[in-house]
Amino acid sequence: MIGDPRAEVLKAADVIILDEVSSLHKEVLFYIDRLLCDIDPANKELAFAGKIVILGGDWKQAAAIPNKRSFRFIYNNLVHDQQWEASVKNSKYFRSDRGNKPIFETTRLTINNRVITGQEHFKNWLKVIGTGHNVDHNHSERIEVPQNLCALNKADLINFVFPPEVLQDPMNPDNVKKLQGSAILASRNDEVMNIHQSIMDSINGEERIYQAVHRAYEDHPMDALAVNVDDANIEHMMRKDPSGWPPSKLKLKVGAIMLLIRNISIDQGLCNGTRVQIAELYPDNDNIIKCRHVTGERGERGEEFYLFRYDFQRGGDERENQTGGIRISRFQFPLRPGFALTINKAQGNIINLKIKFLNYIISI
Repeated sequence: MIGDPRAEVLKAADVIILDEVSSLHKEVLFYIDRLLCDIDPANKELAFAGKIVILGGDWKQAAAIPNKRSFRFIYNNLVHDQQWEASVKNSKYFRSDRGNKPIFETTRLTINNRVITGQEHFKNWLKVIGTGHNVDHNHSERIEVPQNLCALNKADLINFVFPPEVLQDPMNPDNVKKLQGSAILASRNDEVMNIHQSIMDSINGEERIYQAVHRAYEDHPMDALAVNVDDANIEHMMRKDPSGWPPSKLKLKVGAIMLLIRNISIDQGLCNGTRVQIAELYPDNDNIIKCRHVTGERGERGEEFYLFRYDFQRGGDERENQTGGIRISRFQFPLRPGFALTINKAQGNIINLKIKFLNYIISI
């Protein structure tokens, strides 16, 4: 690692900034600490090799999601929440018990520079939600939402966020600006898929389906039985769309808003979590599509780029719910729905604020 250009950049850094830290697993801080000490042995006795580390975030926002089936467990007759166990706030860098001394000093921001005239009441209402002060006492895990913020049904929610006239001509420059500043948030991936497909159905044009190519990795590839096992494993994974993977059957239309789920080129602004628009699909080529930036300066200029399929691999761990210990790869475009996003995936995106609630679905 020593001598690697990337390691030298980190070693020369005086300050490291980590934003949206509330959604990170506490082990991430530990790995960063260990990495910095490994590339700077002279300061390995100091936390983070003696560098200034600034953490940004809001504890009321999305928490870390542990990779477990159950979010609660019992230990020493106490009920523990695995999200709390995984939280950065529960790491040794913040805790003051067990002989630890917190190494971070907390500074609170008190002025919201993004609130515009007329939004003060809504801002205060959000703060009350974050502290849990407006919980319905008859239903301990529910809050009361003002009637004017509620959608009647899913169609009402979609029409509020994405007006039909916008979806009829999504490539119009004025409509592109409206699309880039709107999204529907949901807490679960299945709801994201469902809402995104409903919006896709409202877009004019032909829908194309791109089928992923799967490959299973066995310990004995020349074994005749292993070949049959591979076929069964591939068929099993074709029905699954694990988090962090593109869909097995990726449905696209020209004008659709999608989300990149892989770091492709930081220089070109093609990073994990970037929203893009489908600009062109090629009937005679299933391995390339043309996309358009819709955010930032590149979005203002309407810059386009070509996108290819990439290989996604996972598995080999028997504790993994989706693959069941099978090591498998999926060859697919690195895209997931962009009209609708999970709340965690929306972290860091800049979206114009419009609020409507439908059960556990939020539009912004």
